[in-house]
Amino acid sequence: MPLQISRGGRHQVIAELELTPAEAESLHAALCYALSEQPPPPAAPECRQAVRYRGGRQRY
Repeated sequence: MPLQISRGGRHQVIAELELTPAEAESLHAALCYALSEQPPPPAAPECRQAVRYRGGRQRY
């Protein structure tokens, strides 16, 4: 998959990122965890959507 690398908001390079399925799943989980404190955009994947637990608690 193409990976765009930026620094300070300026495009630096586009590189190819090759991951095994296990590596891709690990990256996916890590990104969802790292972004969990920020509200998800409307088109976010399911892991970034709010989950409501019993008692009314909500977590991203």
